[in-house]
Amino acid sequence: MANTHLVSYSLVDSEGRRGNVQVYVPATLTLAQVQTGSDALIALIDAITGAKVDSAQVALALTLPGGLKASATEGEDIQKGANFGFDAADTPYRHTVRIPAVAEAIVNGDEINQADEDAAAFISFMEDGATPFLPSDRYANDLGSLLSAVVTFRQA
Repeated sequence: MANTHLVSYSLVDSEGRRGNVQVYVPATLTLAQVQTGSDALIALIDAITGAKVDSAQVALALTLPGGLKASATEGEDIQKGANFGFDAADTPYRHTVRIPAVAEAIVNGDEINQADEDAAAFISFMEDGATPFLPSDRYANDLGSLLSAVVTFRQA
């Protein structure tokens, strides 16, 4: 299976309702090539829609590093996850990152054991990043301290 990049366009109609157009392109393209092709495609989309093209994003396919687990852990269901809520700088809001199939080893009742070495390393990275890779919310607000880390259930 070949990797692809995902290019997503957000459209807004006259009533303020949003819709999306998603286009997959080869992962062999550079970001500059994706931008050039996207510029051409946006003009074509704009010509055939009554909506306003509001934004465009690209999700790049990445190569996974070695050393990751070869198979899922038996009994750890994708529906049982953990919500890690972080303070978003310069806003009154939190930004939540959900980790599906949370490892039972870091669960303590309905919360995540923040003292666990693996959980603490994840939390620290989300708070501090590794320059220039600095996690943020969708509006580029820096993530501050962890506000909560709770176990959640979501239907798959």
